[in-house]
Parts: sequence; structure tokens; C-alpha cells
Amino acid sequence: MARHNLSTVIGFEFTRTIKKRSFWAVTLILPILVFGLGALVISANVSSANTADQQKNARFDFLYVDASGLVDPAVASSYGGKEIASSSEGWKRCRSAAPRPSSTTRPTRRSRPSRSTGPTPACSRTASTPPSRNRCWRRAWSRS
Repeated sequence: MARHNLSTVIGFEFTRTIKKRSFWAVTLILPILVFGLGALVISANVSSANTADQQKNARFDFLYVDASGLVDPAVASSYGGKEIASSSEGWKRCRSAAPRPSSTTRPTRRSRPSRSTGPTPACSRTASTPPSRNRCWRRAWSRS
């Protein structure tokens, strides 16, 4: 190929490439995607920095049981801790302070009319029967 045809070939290839829609699509969309991704990363960093600043100054309370006597009550109370007598007391306090879900969000079981004759032998409920072997329990939950 002679040298004088090089400019003709380059001009032809350039014009052919410029006329393609895919060239313009990639040329315009790629920078938009790069800037969009950069803006997303920056906004995520700002959001996490704001959350970290809010949590830095947050104060929380906790309950603890110290049967060993190794925890200094003054240190624990300076961090928001309060000593309680037993773990069952802590569970009671936790359950009483927890918000209860509304009846619209929690599914309810359908009430069934009670039998006047009592439970049948195939459907007996005893305290010693575990839920996995209790037929009434399995039957009631399979219908709901």
C-alpha cells in the first residue's frame, strides 16, 4: 500500500466510525455513568459520616448481672449500666419496654368453637406431650 493512500484510509475509517449510532451512545453514556457512580459513592460517604457523627454522641443504657462481683458499679454506671438482681428481671424489663406489634401487622389464629365433650383421644393435650408430637398443635397450625 502506498503512502499517499494512508490519509484516504484514515479519513474513511474516521467518517465511518463517527456516523455510527453506537459510537455516539458509548461516547456520551460512558462519562455520564462514571460521574453518576462517583456521585453515588460521595453521597454514600456523606451519609455514613453523618450517621457516625450521630452515633458518636448517642447514649445507651444497659442492664447487667454481676454474680462474680468483678464489675465495678461506678464504671458500669458511667457508661449507662444498671445492675439487676437476676436475668429473669432483665427479661421482664425488656419485654415490658418493647413495643407491641399492632393486630394488623401480626397474623392472628382463627378461633374455633370449643367442644363441650372435651378432647378426643386422638387430640389429647397433656403437659408432658412435646409440641412436635402433639396432634392438636400440628393440626391447628397446618390450617392457619
